[in-house]
Amino acid sequence: MLRFFGSSKYFHKIYLWIGLAFLSLLIIFSTIIYLSVKKSVLQNNYDLNKQLLSQVANNLENFDQMVRNLCYSIYMSSDTKSIFDLNNISDNIGEASAALENLRTSYMSNGPFIHSIFIHHGKSNVYLSTNKGLFSSDPQLETTIRSFNVLPVLKPIYRQMDSLYPIASKPTDDVFTYAMYDWLGKENLPDNSVYVNIKADWMLENINRINTSNPNSKSNIYILNGNNGENIGNQIKDETTKSSLQVIYSDLIKDKIIESGASFDAFSTDFNGEKSYVSYIYLKQTDWVLVKVQSYKEVFRNVENIKFIMLFITLVFIFIAVIASFAISKKIYVPIGKLVKRINSLDIDENEITPIDDEISFLNQMYNKFYEYREMYYKENRSKDRLLNNYYLTNLLVDSNSMTNDDIANASQSNSALFDSRSKLTVCVIKIDQYNHFVLKSSKDQELLRFAIVNIMNDLLASKFYNEAVDMKKDQIVLIVNTGQAENNEAIRVLSECLAEAQKMILKYFKLSVSVSIGEIVDTAVALEGSYRIALYNANYRTLFGRMSVITCDKVKQNNENSQVHYSAQLNKKLVEAMNTGQIKNAEMIVLNILEEIKEQNYNNMTLSVMHITNFILNMLNEMNKSKLQPINIDYNVYNLKIMEYETLEEISEELIRLLSLGVGNARASNLEKHALLIETAKGIIEESYSDPSLSLQLVAEILKMSSVHLGKIFKENMSVSLAEYIHGVRLEKARELLEQSNFTTVQIIEKIGMENESYFYKLFKKKYGVTPKEYVLKNTVMKS
Repeated sequence: MLRFFGSSKYFHKIYLWIGLAFLSLLIIFSTIIYLSVKKSVLQNNYDLNKQLLSQVANNLENFDQMVRNLCYSIYMSSDTKSIFDLNNISDNIGEASAALENLRTSYMSNGPFIHSIFIHHGKSNVYLSTNKGLFSSDPQLETTIRSFNVLPVLKPIYRQMDSLYPIASKPTDDVFTYAMYDWLGKENLPDNSVYVNIKADWMLENINRINTSNPNSKSNIYILNGNNGENIGNQIKDETTKSSLQVIYSDLIKDKIIESGASFDAFSTDFNGEKSYVSYIYLKQTDWVLVKVQSYKEVFRNVENIKFIMLFITLVFIFIAVIASFAISKKIYVPIGKLVKRINSLDIDENEITPIDDEISFLNQMYNKFYEYREMYYKENRSKDRLLNNYYLTNLLVDSNSMTNDDIANASQSNSALFDSRSKLTVCVIKIDQYNHFVLKSSKDQELLRFAIVNIMNDLLASKFYNEAVDMKKDQIVLIVNTGQAENNEAIRVLSECLAEAQKMILKYFKLSVSVSIGEIVDTAVALEGSYRIALYNANYRTLFGRMSVITCDKVKQNNENSQVHYSAQLNKKLVEAMNTGQIKNAEMIVLNILEEIKEQNYNNMTLSVMHITNFILNMLNEMNKSKLQPINIDYNVYNLKIMEYETLEEISEELIRLLSLGVGNARASNLEKHALLIETAKGIIEESYSDPSLSLQLVAEILKMSSVHLGKIFKENMSVSLAEYIHGVRLEKARELLEQSNFTTVQIIEKIGMENESYFYKLFKKKYGVTPKEYVLKNTVMKS
């Protein structure tokens, strides 16, 4: 069978494998350490950059918000408003100059970061300035405004303007211009508007300080325009650097901001021909991107030293591993050789053994063969034991009287922990809800779900009670539960809580609901049959308690003791009157009251009463059909079967009410449909004619050829508002849309929506939206910016 026991063939393999294993582990270990250190350095650099850029971004955004508030304050100030209200600046230079001086005193003296303020007077089309005189011009401002299709509101626009104190080397100042306006005038340019110029050095001071703090570092922070990637602030004099930054922004940063919305990220790339680590943060408020560029060598300077140390350590350990591998291999081979000789001495048919290469292959083949024999034996015995145990437990539940003493002894022996002579027992019947849907699943899916129910129930009960499941097929599974020596009521309470938790878990993970009925607690295994019959009968009260209920004997005690067969005859009489007079709501309430009485009966009488009320309603509808030109087609036999298929009284109640609505309420439903059609037609006329000033209740009634009083009554009953109020609502909504989406004046909008009284429009608009039209536009503009 194996002819080379004396050879060292496998010893050489072991030696080679162990040596390679040691070598691999050392290389992997060294590589992991190196990569971990590198990753740690990179992560640390990532966190530091994130912290730094976030701080810088926060400073910039705080400064930007302060400037935005300042611009809004200037725009809304009484001095600015007084300038805007002037008809002609040239005729009111004194007033304009005084107002502008007040602005200079109020804002510029307290804001050293303000370079200058320009106010554009729309009517005169002139700019007033705090710069170098009242009418000081700024051609660059005009150029900047016209460079935008729509000038952004309260957004910093980087530009250059003539210096307040020009010198040959610096004739211009770098500023950020903030614009504030309400309306666009001719050529889509702002009408009355305010422009605040902020000294760029104040906003860029932090970044310049960081970039110059370490003269030996090659890392720098740049500000880029979020729209095109251009550098802001003229920090970069080298055109190559500018070009590289724009490429990085357009190829790697812009798409990430747009697609993922990430405000911060970092990555590696080439920058000016050198591998670099790039971090960026996006400032949504200003549409800027802060970018920090670091040389990769600078980031990983210390990591390179570690790499050489790890290489030397690895070589030393390889030498040690060669010696250790030899010793370990020799020790490992001794027991393997002995085991092969021992197995070879067994009486095994050589025809069952396939050709082999070495000792391990031989041992592996023998192991698989022995394992296969063991599994076959285990499955065979396990299957027989399980089937036999299920047979004994089923007999205990359904026919314990026919079992012999030996059968009972065998059942007790197989379930010794369950049938403890000192403990009490009970039975839980688990009913699968909506079983008619459950049986539509494949047989495999049904078996898997049954298995899941049993396992979840067993596991959740196991912490409190020993239990055993018996699959009774169809829609029920039975649990035999050992309640221990606990008092009966306490045992039922704890068992109910465990079962309710199991129900929730089954519903959560398998979208399947089950109801559970708990039988009486008994002292012996033989008495389980009685407990099972009680639990099985009580399970029918799912009709009363609904799906996913846990039903105990105490819950249904009063029902089982109630021998009342019929419900109130007085309610029956009232139902006849309501159906004959077409009082659908009254008939529905009577049916609900009858079902409330039925809920107090025992299950058998409850079933008879449900059949009785169903047949009674069907017979009444049959009589009513005889006097109708278009009778309702109902198959009474099918309907009776349909009612009995429902699992709960709630479902039966809904079906009976549907039946009443079908038979008694069809006439009323016809009127409701007519009213709905009438209202939709009236609403359509209003939507089409809201711009007509003569639109009113009388006009709509004339178009529909009906009484205005009748139309108004139907409209108010169904819409809860009068038709006139609805017309106002439509007109106000159209006005709001025009204010948001067009440049029309308020007067033009009033004409377009068909209103003639301007003050009444203002009153209605403020009542509905809480602000005047002008305030609404200003608020909407600020929110968009």
